[in-house]
Amino acid sequence: MEASEALQELFSLNDYNSAGYLTLEQLSLLYDRIRIGGISVPQISASLEFVCGNSSYVFLEELKDLLQEMDRRYYLLQDLQWEFALLDNQHVGSISVEKARFLFQAVHGKLFSLRKWGRFLHSRLISDAPMITFSEIEVDLCNIPTPEDWDLFDLKEKHKLRPNKDNLMNGAFEKRKDKAKKQTKHNKDSYEEKAKRSDEKPKTTEPIDPNQKIKHTEEEARRKEKQAEEERARKRAAEEEEEEKLRKRKQIEEEEIARRQAEEELRMKKEQKERKKREKKEAAKLAKGQRIIREKLEDAVESRDREKIEPAVDEYKAKVLAEGEVDELLRQAQRILEMLKCSGELKSATSRRVVSELESAINKARKSGFDRSKDELADEVANANELLLRLQRLERLRSEVLELKQSTIAELRSYQNPIPVIRQVMIATYLLLGTSEKETKKWTAVQALLGKTGREGLKRRIAKCDVVDITLATATRARDIMGEVDLEVIRDVSAGAATFFVWVDGMVGEVMERENTTMIS
Repeated sequence: MEASEALQELFSLNDYNSAGYLTLEQLSLLYDRIRIGGISVPQISASLEFVCGNSSYVFLEELKDLLQEMDRRYYLLQDLQWEFALLDNQHVGSISVEKARFLFQAVHGKLFSLRKWGRFLHSRLISDAPMITFSEIEVDLCNIPTPEDWDLFDLKEKHKLRPNKDNLMNGAFEKRKDKAKKQTKHNKDSYEEKAKRSDEKPKTTEPIDPNQKIKHTEEEARRKEKQAEEERARKRAAEEEEEEKLRKRKQIEEEEIARRQAEEELRMKKEQKERKKREKKEAAKLAKGQRIIREKLEDAVESRDREKIEPAVDEYKAKVLAEGEVDELLRQAQRILEMLKCSGELKSATSRRVVSELESAINKARKSGFDRSKDELADEVANANELLLRLQRLERLRSEVLELKQSTIAELRSYQNPIPVIRQVMIATYLLLGTSEKETKKWTAVQALLGKTGREGLKRRIAKCDVVDITLATATRARDIMGEVDLEVIRDVSAGAATFFVWVDGMVGEVMERENTTMIS
Protein backbone atom coordinates (compact mmCIF):
# COMPACT_ATOMS: atom_id res chain seq x y z
CA MET A 1 0.00 0.00 0.00
CA GLU A 2 1.32 3.42 -0.91
CA ALA A 3 1.88 6.10 1.71
CA SER A 4 -1.06 8.21 0.45
CA GLU A 5 -3.41 5.21 0.58
CA ALA A 6 -2.19 4.34 4.06
CA LEU A 7 -2.81 7.88 5.25
CA GLN A 8 -6.29 7.82 3.64
CA GLU A 9 -7.12 4.53 5.38
CA LEU A 10 -5.78 5.79 8.72
CA PHE A 11 -7.76 9.03 8.36
CA SER A 12 -10.99 7.17 7.49
CA LEU A 13 -10.65 4.77 10.44
CA ASN A 14 -10.43 7.63 12.92
CA ASP A 15 -12.95 9.94 11.22
CA TYR A 16 -15.81 7.83 12.57
CA ASN A 17 -18.22 10.80 12.36
CA SER A 18 -17.45 11.28 8.63
CA ALA A 19 -16.85 14.96 9.35
CA GLY A 20 -13.98 15.27 6.88
CA TYR A 21 -11.49 16.23 9.59
CA LEU A 22 -9.96 14.80 12.79
CA THR A 23 -10.40 16.51 16.14
CA LEU A 24 -7.83 16.85 18.88
CA GLU A 25 -9.27 13.84 20.74
CA GLN A 26 -9.33 11.69 17.59
CA LEU A 27 -5.70 12.60 16.84
CA SER A 28 -4.71 11.57 20.36
CA LEU A 29 -6.31 8.13 19.90
CA LEU A 30 -4.76 7.78 16.42
CA TYR A 31 -1.24 8.56 17.61
CA ASP A 32 -1.58 6.25 20.63
CA ARG A 33 -2.04 3.39 18.13
CA ILE A 34 1.05 4.44 16.17
CA ARG A 35 3.50 5.20 19.01
CA ILE A 36 3.53 3.48 22.39
CA GLY A 37 2.48 5.99 25.04
CA GLY A 38 1.85 8.72 22.48
CA ILE A 39 2.35 12.38 23.45
CA SER A 40 0.37 14.70 25.69
CA VAL A 41 -2.66 16.67 24.49
CA PRO A 42 -0.79 20.02 24.81
CA GLN A 43 1.94 18.61 22.53
CA ILE A 44 -0.68 17.55 19.96
CA SER A 45 -2.30 20.98 20.19
CA ALA A 46 1.10 22.66 19.64
CA SER A 47 1.73 20.39 16.63
CA LEU A 48 -1.64 21.35 15.14
CA GLU A 49 -0.89 25.04 15.65
CA PHE A 50 2.52 24.66 13.99
CA VAL A 51 1.31 22.66 10.94
CA CYS A 52 -2.38 23.61 10.49
CA GLY A 53 -2.56 27.07 12.04
CA ASN A 54 -5.19 25.97 14.59
CA SER A 55 -5.23 23.82 17.71
CA SER A 56 -8.45 21.85 17.20
CA TYR A 57 -8.61 19.87 13.90
CA VAL A 58 -6.71 18.64 10.81
CA PHE A 59 -7.71 17.77 7.24
CA LEU A 60 -6.41 14.79 5.27
CA GLU A 61 -3.98 16.81 3.12
CA GLU A 62 -2.25 18.12 6.28
CA LEU A 63 -2.10 14.80 8.16
CA LYS A 64 1.28 13.65 6.84
CA ASP A 65 3.08 16.85 7.89
CA LEU A 66 1.28 16.78 11.22
CA LEU A 67 2.36 13.19 11.99
CA GLN A 68 5.95 14.08 11.12
CA GLU A 69 5.84 17.02 13.55
CA MET A 70 4.31 14.78 16.25
CA ASP A 71 7.05 12.18 15.66
CA ARG A 72 9.70 14.87 16.04
CA ARG A 73 8.25 15.82 19.41
CA TYR A 74 7.78 12.16 20.42
CA TYR A 75 11.43 11.22 19.98
CA LEU A 76 12.68 14.54 21.33
CA LEU A 77 10.59 14.10 24.48
CA GLN A 78 12.33 10.81 25.27
CA ASP A 79 15.68 12.58 25.42
CA LEU A 80 14.28 15.57 27.27
CA GLN A 81 12.64 13.39 29.94
CA TRP A 82 15.95 11.61 30.50
CA GLU A 83 17.80 14.94 30.84
CA PHE A 84 15.06 16.30 33.18
CA ALA A 85 15.44 13.17 35.35
CA LEU A 86 19.21 13.79 35.60
CA LEU A 87 18.57 17.34 36.83
CA ASP A 88 15.88 16.08 39.26
CA ASN A 89 18.46 14.52 41.60
CA GLN A 90 15.98 14.58 44.52
CA HIS A 91 13.44 12.52 42.50
CA VAL A 92 10.54 14.83 43.44
CA GLY A 93 9.19 15.33 39.90
CA SER A 94 10.31 18.96 39.65
CA ILE A 95 13.48 21.03 39.27
CA SER A 96 14.52 24.53 40.28
CA VAL A 97 14.00 27.56 38.02
CA GLU A 98 17.78 27.80 37.50
CA LYS A 99 17.99 24.18 36.32
CA ALA A 100 15.00 24.66 34.02
CA ARG A 101 16.69 27.65 32.41
CA PHE A 102 19.88 25.59 31.99
CA LEU A 103 17.83 22.89 30.22
CA PHE A 104 16.25 25.49 27.90
CA GLN A 105 19.67 26.90 27.01
CA ALA A 106 21.04 23.41 26.38
CA VAL A 107 18.15 22.54 24.03
CA HIS A 108 17.78 25.87 22.14
CA GLY A 109 21.46 26.79 22.16
CA LYS A 110 22.15 30.08 20.38
CA LEU A 111 18.42 30.59 19.80
CA PHE A 112 17.70 30.83 23.53
CA SER A 113 15.80 34.10 24.24
CA LEU A 114 16.02 35.83 27.61
CA ARG A 115 12.87 37.84 26.97
CA LYS A 116 10.91 34.72 26.00
CA TRP A 117 12.16 32.98 29.14
CA GLY A 118 11.00 35.95 31.21
CA ARG A 119 7.56 35.87 29.56
CA PHE A 120 7.29 32.13 30.31
CA LEU A 121 8.03 32.68 34.01
CA HIS A 122 5.49 35.53 34.18
CA SER A 123 2.77 33.39 32.52
CA ARG A 124 2.92 30.61 35.16
CA LEU A 125 -0.01 30.15 37.52
CA ILE A 126 2.31 31.00 40.41
CA SER A 127 4.98 33.12 38.78
CA ASP A 128 7.37 33.03 41.74
CA ALA A 129 7.06 29.30 42.49
CA PRO A 130 10.60 27.96 43.12
CA MET A 131 10.09 24.59 41.38
CA ILE A 132 9.04 23.71 37.81
CA THR A 133 7.54 20.40 36.65
CA PHE A 134 8.25 18.74 33.30
CA SER A 135 4.65 19.23 32.14
CA GLU A 136 5.10 23.02 32.46
CA ILE A 137 8.03 23.21 30.03
CA GLU A 138 7.72 20.18 27.74
CA VAL A 139 5.81 22.06 24.99
CA ASP A 140 8.14 25.09 25.02
CA LEU A 141 11.18 22.80 24.96
CA CYS A 142 9.87 21.00 21.85
CA ASN A 143 8.77 24.16 20.02
CA ILE A 144 11.16 25.29 17.28
CA PRO A 145 12.37 28.85 17.95
CA THR A 146 11.44 31.29 15.19
CA PRO A 147 12.56 34.86 14.41
CA GLU A 148 9.26 36.02 15.90
CA ASP A 149 10.50 34.77 19.29
CA TRP A 150 13.32 37.29 19.16
CA ASP A 151 13.07 40.96 19.93
CA LEU A 152 15.43 43.91 19.70
CA PHE A 153 16.85 43.23 23.14
CA ASP A 154 17.85 39.64 22.27
CA LEU A 155 19.44 40.69 18.98
CA LYS A 156 21.51 43.38 20.69
CA GLU A 157 22.60 41.01 23.43
CA LYS A 158 23.65 38.35 20.90
CA HIS A 159 25.51 40.94 18.90
CA LYS A 160 27.45 41.94 22.01
CA LEU A 161 28.28 38.37 22.99
CA ARG A 162 29.44 37.04 19.57
CA PRO A 163 30.76 38.38 16.26
CA ASN A 164 28.16 38.96 13.57
CA LYS A 165 29.40 35.99 11.53
CA ASP A 166 28.64 33.66 14.47
CA ASN A 167 25.15 35.02 14.96
CA LEU A 168 22.92 32.23 13.65
CA MET A 169 19.98 34.44 12.78
CA ASN A 170 22.06 37.10 11.04
CA GLY A 171 24.06 34.36 9.32
CA ALA A 172 20.90 32.80 7.95
CA PHE A 173 19.73 36.15 6.66
CA GLU A 174 23.15 36.84 5.04
CA LYS A 175 23.17 33.42 3.34
CA ARG A 176 19.72 34.04 1.89
CA LYS A 177 20.81 37.51 0.76
CA ASP A 178 23.97 36.14 -0.91
CA LYS A 179 21.99 33.41 -2.62
CA ALA A 180 19.51 35.92 -3.97
CA LYS A 181 22.36 38.11 -5.30
CA LYS A 182 24.00 35.14 -7.00
CA GLN A 183 20.69 34.09 -8.59
CA THR A 184 20.09 37.62 -9.85
CA LYS A 185 23.59 37.82 -11.30
CA HIS A 186 23.15 34.40 -12.96
CA ASN A 187 19.85 35.45 -14.51
CA LYS A 188 21.40 38.67 -15.76
CA ASP A 189 24.38 36.84 -17.26
CA SER A 190 22.11 34.31 -18.98
CA TYR A 191 19.96 37.09 -20.42
CA GLU A 192 23.01 38.98 -21.74
CA GLU A 193 24.48 35.77 -23.20
CA LYS A 194 21.24 34.99 -25.05
CA ALA A 195 21.03 38.54 -26.31
CA LYS A 196 24.63 38.38 -27.54
CA ARG A 197 24.00 35.12 -29.41
CA SER A 198 20.91 36.61 -30.94
CA ASP A 199 22.89 39.57 -32.17
CA GLU A 200 25.54 37.30 -33.71
CA LYS A 201 22.95 35.51 -35.93
CA PRO A 202 22.89 36.76 -39.46
CA LYS A 203 19.93 38.91 -40.14
CA THR A 204 17.69 37.59 -42.89
CA THR A 205 16.51 39.83 -45.56
CA GLU A 206 13.63 37.59 -46.48
CA PRO A 207 10.30 39.40 -46.55
CA ILE A 208 7.78 38.63 -43.76
CA ASP A 209 4.55 36.92 -44.90
CA PRO A 210 1.56 39.00 -43.69
CA ASN A 211 -0.67 35.91 -43.33
CA GLN A 212 1.99 34.17 -41.30
CA LYS A 213 2.25 37.22 -39.08
CA ILE A 214 -1.53 37.30 -38.55
CA LYS A 215 -1.57 33.58 -37.82
CA HIS A 216 1.27 33.97 -35.35
CA THR A 217 -0.55 36.86 -33.66
CA GLU A 218 -3.76 34.85 -33.37
CA GLU A 219 -1.91 31.86 -31.93
CA GLU A 220 -0.19 34.13 -29.44
CA ALA A 221 -3.56 35.64 -28.50
CA ARG A 222 -5.10 32.19 -28.09
CA ARG A 223 -2.13 31.06 -26.01
CA LYS A 224 -2.42 34.09 -23.75
CA GLU A 225 -6.19 33.60 -23.50
CA LYS A 226 -5.64 29.97 -22.58
CA GLN A 227 -3.08 30.94 -19.97
CA ALA A 228 -5.45 33.56 -18.62
CA GLU A 229 -8.28 31.00 -18.52
CA GLU A 230 -6.02 28.50 -16.75
CA GLU A 231 -4.98 31.23 -14.30
CA ARG A 232 -8.63 32.11 -13.68
CA ALA A 233 -9.42 28.42 -13.21
CA ARG A 234 -6.58 28.06 -10.72
CA LYS A 235 -7.81 31.14 -8.87
CA ARG A 236 -11.37 29.79 -8.83
CA ALA A 237 -10.14 26.41 -7.61
CA ALA A 238 -8.04 28.11 -4.91
CA GLU A 239 -11.00 30.29 -3.91
CA GLU A 240 -13.33 27.28 -3.87
CA GLU A 241 -10.79 25.35 -1.83
CA GLU A 242 -10.44 28.29 0.58
CA GLU A 243 -14.24 28.62 0.76
CA GLU A 244 -14.52 24.90 1.44
CA LYS A 245 -11.97 25.19 4.22
CA LEU A 246 -13.82 28.17 5.64
CA ARG A 247 -17.10 26.27 5.37
CA LYS A 248 -15.63 23.27 7.16
CA ARG A 249 -14.11 25.47 9.83
CA LYS A 250 -17.42 27.26 10.29
CA GLN A 251 -19.15 23.90 10.43
CA ILE A 252 -16.64 22.73 13.04
CA GLU A 253 -17.17 25.89 15.06
CA GLU A 254 -20.96 25.52 14.83
CA GLU A 255 -20.75 21.87 15.83
CA GLU A 256 -18.46 22.81 18.71
CA ILE A 257 -20.88 25.53 19.82
CA ALA A 258 -23.80 23.10 19.54
CA ARG A 259 -21.87 20.48 21.49
CA ARG A 260 -21.02 22.95 24.22
CA GLN A 261 -24.62 24.17 24.37
CA ALA A 262 -25.84 20.59 24.63
CA GLU A 263 -23.34 19.88 27.39
CA GLU A 264 -24.36 23.08 29.18
CA GLU A 265 -28.07 22.19 28.91
CA LEU A 266 -27.33 18.69 30.17
CA ARG A 267 -25.30 20.10 33.04
CA MET A 268 -28.03 22.58 33.94
CA LYS A 269 -30.69 19.86 33.83
CA LYS A 270 -28.54 17.67 36.03
CA GLU A 271 -27.94 20.51 38.49
CA GLN A 272 -31.66 21.35 38.50
CA LYS A 273 -32.52 17.71 39.17
CA GLU A 274 -29.96 17.53 41.97
CA ARG A 275 -31.23 20.84 43.41
CA LYS A 276 -34.84 19.62 43.39
CA LYS A 277 -33.74 16.40 45.03
CA ARG A 278 -31.87 18.32 47.73
CA GLU A 279 -34.79 20.70 48.24
CA LYS A 280 -37.21 17.78 48.56
CA LYS A 281 -34.93 16.08 51.05
CA GLU A 282 -34.44 19.31 53.02
CA ALA A 283 -38.21 19.98 52.95
CA ALA A 284 -38.92 16.49 54.29
CA LYS A 285 -36.29 16.96 56.98
CA LEU A 286 -37.69 20.39 57.84
CA ALA A 287 -41.26 19.07 57.96
CA LYS A 288 -40.18 16.26 60.27
CA GLY A 289 -38.36 18.71 62.54
CA GLN A 290 -41.35 21.07 62.57
CA ARG A 291 -43.67 18.19 63.41
CA ILE A 292 -41.48 17.23 66.36
CA ILE A 293 -41.39 20.87 67.57
CA ARG A 294 -45.19 21.13 67.26
CA GLU A 295 -45.71 17.93 69.23
CA LYS A 296 -43.31 19.23 71.86
CA LEU A 297 -45.35 22.44 72.23
CA GLU A 298 -48.62 20.49 72.39
CA ASP A 299 -47.21 18.31 75.20
CA ALA A 300 -46.00 21.43 77.05
CA VAL A 301 -49.43 23.07 76.72
CA GLU A 302 -51.14 19.93 77.98
CA SER A 303 -48.77 19.74 80.96
CA ARG A 304 -49.42 23.43 81.80
CA ASP A 305 -45.83 23.68 82.97
CA ARG A 306 -44.48 27.21 82.54
CA GLU A 307 -40.85 26.05 82.40
CA LYS A 308 -41.71 23.74 79.47
CA ILE A 309 -44.05 26.10 77.62
CA GLU A 310 -41.71 29.13 77.45
CA PRO A 311 -38.80 27.45 75.55
CA ALA A 312 -41.27 25.43 73.45
CA VAL A 313 -43.04 28.65 72.35
CA ASP A 314 -39.73 30.33 71.43
CA GLU A 315 -38.60 27.32 69.39
CA TYR A 316 -42.02 27.04 67.67
CA LYS A 317 -41.95 30.71 66.64
CA ALA A 318 -38.36 30.52 65.38
CA LYS A 319 -38.45 27.23 63.44
CA VAL A 320 -42.08 26.54 62.46
CA LEU A 321 -43.84 29.85 61.88
CA ALA A 322 -42.84 32.68 59.57
CA GLU A 323 -41.88 36.00 61.09
CA GLY A 324 -44.99 37.65 62.58
CA GLU A 325 -47.20 34.60 61.91
CA VAL A 326 -49.54 33.35 64.66
CA ASP A 327 -51.63 30.16 64.55
CA GLU A 328 -54.19 28.63 66.90
CA LEU A 329 -51.67 26.46 68.78
CA LEU A 330 -49.42 29.46 69.43
CA ARG A 331 -52.39 31.53 70.65
CA GLN A 332 -53.41 28.74 73.00
CA ALA A 333 -49.88 28.32 74.32
CA GLN A 334 -49.42 32.07 74.80
CA ARG A 335 -52.75 32.37 76.68
CA ILE A 336 -51.88 29.46 78.96
CA LEU A 337 -48.44 30.94 79.52
CA GLU A 338 -49.95 34.31 80.39
CA MET A 339 -52.46 32.58 82.68
CA LEU A 340 -49.67 30.72 84.46
CA LYS A 341 -47.78 33.99 84.93
CA CYS A 342 -50.89 35.62 86.43
CA SER A 343 -51.45 32.58 88.62
CA GLY A 344 -47.89 32.79 89.89
CA GLU A 345 -48.29 36.48 90.68
CA LEU A 346 -51.58 35.79 92.52
CA LYS A 347 -49.99 33.05 94.61
CA SER A 348 -46.97 35.22 95.40
CA ALA A 349 -49.14 38.18 96.41
CA THR A 350 -51.45 35.92 98.46
CA SER A 351 -48.56 34.38 100.37
CA ARG A 352 -46.91 37.75 100.99
CA ARG A 353 -50.29 39.38 101.88
CA VAL A 354 -49.26 42.75 100.51
CA VAL A 355 -52.25 44.87 99.52
CA SER A 356 -50.57 46.62 96.57
CA GLU A 357 -49.27 43.35 95.10
CA LEU A 358 -52.67 41.69 95.48
CA GLU A 359 -54.42 44.59 93.77
CA SER A 360 -51.93 44.49 90.85
CA ALA A 361 -52.20 40.69 90.39
CA ILE A 362 -56.03 40.75 90.57
CA ASN A 363 -56.29 43.62 88.07
CA LYS A 364 -53.94 41.86 85.62
CA ALA A 365 -55.92 38.61 85.80
CA ARG A 366 -59.22 40.45 85.31
CA LYS A 367 -57.84 42.49 82.39
CA SER A 368 -56.82 39.25 80.60
CA GLY A 369 -60.24 37.72 81.35
CA PHE A 370 -58.89 34.84 83.47
CA ASP A 371 -61.49 35.49 86.21
CA ARG A 372 -64.43 34.45 84.02
CA SER A 373 -63.81 30.71 83.70
CA LYS A 374 -63.40 28.11 86.41
CA ASP A 375 -61.00 26.27 84.11
CA GLU A 376 -58.63 29.21 84.37
CA LEU A 377 -58.25 31.52 87.39
CA ALA A 378 -61.80 32.32 88.53
CA ASP A 379 -61.38 30.62 91.93
CA GLU A 380 -57.88 32.01 92.48
CA VAL A 381 -59.02 35.54 91.64
CA ALA A 382 -62.04 35.19 93.97
CA ASN A 383 -59.87 33.93 96.85
CA ALA A 384 -57.34 36.67 96.27
CA ASN A 385 -60.09 39.26 96.23
CA GLU A 386 -61.48 37.95 99.55
CA LEU A 387 -57.99 38.18 101.05
CA LEU A 388 -57.62 41.69 99.67
CA LEU A 389 -60.86 42.74 101.33
CA ARG A 390 -59.71 41.29 104.66
CA LEU A 391 -56.32 42.97 104.41
CA GLN A 392 -57.96 46.25 103.49
CA ARG A 393 -60.14 45.88 106.59
CA LEU A 394 -57.03 45.28 108.70
CA GLU A 395 -55.47 48.38 107.20
CA ARG A 396 -58.53 50.36 108.16
CA LEU A 397 -58.36 48.95 111.69
CA ARG A 398 -54.70 49.81 111.87
CA SER A 399 -55.51 53.32 110.68
CA GLU A 400 -58.13 53.66 113.36
CA VAL A 401 -55.56 52.69 116.02
CA LEU A 402 -53.00 55.08 114.59
CA GLU A 403 -55.57 57.86 114.56
CA LEU A 404 -56.17 57.49 118.31
CA LYS A 405 -55.20 60.57 120.25
CA GLN A 406 -52.40 60.25 122.75
CA SER A 407 -54.82 61.44 125.41
CA THR A 408 -56.95 58.34 124.83
CA ILE A 409 -53.94 56.11 125.46
CA ALA A 410 -53.03 58.21 128.48
CA GLU A 411 -56.56 57.67 129.78
CA LEU A 412 -56.10 53.88 129.60
CA ARG A 413 -52.76 54.20 131.38
CA SER A 414 -54.34 56.27 134.13
CA TYR A 415 -56.65 53.50 135.24
CA GLN A 416 -55.39 52.16 138.57
CA ASN A 417 -57.68 49.16 138.72
CA PRO A 418 -59.52 48.81 135.37
CA ILE A 419 -62.29 46.32 134.77
CA PRO A 420 -61.13 42.85 133.58
CA VAL A 421 -62.19 43.29 129.95
CA ILE A 422 -59.86 46.30 129.54
CA ARG A 423 -56.96 44.35 131.02
CA GLN A 424 -57.76 41.36 128.74
CA VAL A 425 -57.84 43.51 125.59
CA MET A 426 -54.52 45.28 126.37
CA ILE A 427 -52.75 42.01 127.33
CA ALA A 428 -53.95 40.45 124.04
CA THR A 429 -52.80 43.57 122.15
CA TYR A 430 -49.23 43.41 123.52
CA LEU A 431 -49.17 39.62 123.02
CA LEU A 432 -49.77 40.14 119.27
CA LEU A 433 -47.03 42.81 119.28
CA GLY A 434 -44.54 40.26 120.61
CA THR A 435 -44.64 40.91 124.38
CA SER A 436 -44.90 37.72 126.40
CA GLU A 437 -47.95 37.13 128.58
CA LYS A 438 -45.67 36.84 131.65
CA GLU A 439 -44.50 40.46 131.21
CA THR A 440 -48.12 41.74 131.24
CA LYS A 441 -49.55 39.82 134.20
CA LYS A 442 -49.53 42.91 136.39
CA TRP A 443 -51.42 46.02 135.35
CA THR A 444 -48.53 48.18 136.46
CA ALA A 445 -46.40 46.46 133.77
CA VAL A 446 -49.09 47.24 131.20
CA GLN A 447 -49.12 50.84 132.40
CA ALA A 448 -45.37 51.04 131.94
CA LEU A 449 -45.69 49.73 128.37
CA LEU A 450 -48.43 52.23 127.63
CA GLY A 451 -46.16 55.02 128.84
CA LYS A 452 -43.34 54.26 126.36
CA THR A 453 -42.81 56.54 123.39
CA GLY A 454 -40.74 56.63 120.22
CA ARG A 455 -39.81 53.28 118.68
CA GLU A 456 -41.24 51.44 121.69
CA GLY A 457 -44.49 53.41 121.63
CA LEU A 458 -47.74 51.46 121.21
CA LYS A 459 -48.85 53.19 118.02
CA ARG A 460 -45.38 52.84 116.41
CA ARG A 461 -45.34 49.10 117.22
CA ILE A 462 -48.83 48.57 115.79
CA ALA A 463 -47.82 50.44 112.59
CA LYS A 464 -44.91 48.01 112.09
CA CYS A 465 -46.86 44.88 113.01
CA ASP A 466 -47.41 42.49 110.07
CA VAL A 467 -50.02 39.75 110.27
CA VAL A 468 -47.61 37.40 108.46
CA ASP A 469 -45.26 37.51 111.47
CA ILE A 470 -47.98 36.40 113.96
CA THR A 471 -48.04 32.66 114.63
CA LEU A 472 -51.19 30.59 115.03
CA ALA A 473 -50.33 29.82 118.65
CA THR A 474 -50.02 33.52 119.51
CA ALA A 475 -53.29 34.36 117.76
CA THR A 476 -55.09 31.47 119.51
CA ARG A 477 -53.83 32.60 122.92
CA ALA A 478 -54.88 36.19 122.26
CA ARG A 479 -58.35 34.98 121.35
CA ASP A 480 -58.52 32.88 124.53
CA ILE A 481 -57.39 35.84 126.65
CA MET A 482 -60.17 38.06 125.31
CA GLY A 483 -62.69 35.23 125.86
CA GLU A 484 -66.31 36.22 125.43
CA VAL A 485 -65.71 39.95 125.61
CA ASP A 486 -68.56 41.98 124.11
CA LEU A 487 -67.58 44.95 121.95
CA GLU A 488 -70.54 47.01 123.10
CA VAL A 489 -69.59 46.51 126.76
CA ILE A 490 -66.04 47.69 126.09
CA ARG A 491 -67.20 50.64 123.97
CA ASP A 492 -69.41 51.79 126.88
CA VAL A 493 -66.40 51.72 129.21
CA SER A 494 -63.58 53.01 126.94
CA ALA A 495 -63.59 54.01 123.27
CA GLY A 496 -59.81 53.51 123.12
CA ALA A 497 -60.02 49.95 124.49
CA ALA A 498 -62.78 49.22 121.98
CA THR A 499 -60.47 50.32 119.13
CA PHE A 500 -57.71 47.97 120.35
CA PHE A 501 -60.29 45.17 120.72
CA VAL A 502 -61.44 45.52 117.13
CA TRP A 503 -57.78 45.50 115.90
CA VAL A 504 -56.90 42.40 117.94
CA ASP A 505 -60.04 40.61 116.75
CA GLY A 506 -59.27 41.41 113.10
CA MET A 507 -55.63 40.29 113.35
CA VAL A 508 -56.58 37.03 115.09
CA GLY A 509 -59.27 36.35 112.50
CA GLU A 510 -56.83 36.90 109.62
CA VAL A 511 -54.23 34.54 111.15
CA MET A 512 -56.91 31.87 111.57
CA GLU A 513 -58.07 32.34 107.97
CA ARG A 514 -54.47 32.15 106.70
CA GLU A 515 -53.85 28.88 108.51
CA ASN A 516 -57.13 27.40 107.25
CA THR A 517 -56.24 28.33 103.65
CA THR A 518 -52.77 26.79 104.05
CA MET A 519 -54.23 23.53 105.38
CA ILE A 520 -56.76 23.32 102.50
CA SER A 521 -54.16 23.96 99.77
